[in-house]
Amino acid sequence: MVDSSFYYETNLDRNIGYILIGSNTDDPDAFSAKVKEMLLGTTKDSIEEEQFSLMKKKIYWRSSPRNEFFWNSSPTNISIIKPCILIFFELLPIVQALTIDDINQYLKNWVTEKQLAVCEIVPN
Repeated sequence: MVDSSFYYETNLDRNIGYILIGSNTDDPDAFSAKVKEMLLGTTKDSIEEEQFSLMKKKIYWRSSPRNEFFWNSSPTNISIIKPCILIFFELLPIVQALTIDDINQYLKNWVTEKQLAVCEIVPN
């Protein structure tokens, strides 16, 4: 159903977040139906304590101004870096306060049918 062109991209901003999922396929209807089924199935999923702990550490590490990834992926202009550091210190208490129950409750309502959209690009 899919080939090596399969991709997904997550975009998060302060006011909006979305995921793009795509692929070249000979059967776009079957592909979109399967992706919808999988996404809507997340309401039955839950996160275990070990996964939750790892997730929090990863969020902290990737957004920390102390790690190399942050500096290598951030702009070199200090006027842009300063707000990034401020966002980190704003984000840290939120991440630290998250509980596994918060995440599992969020998963139950994360994806709904009305949030899904399908776009097909079909050659002539």
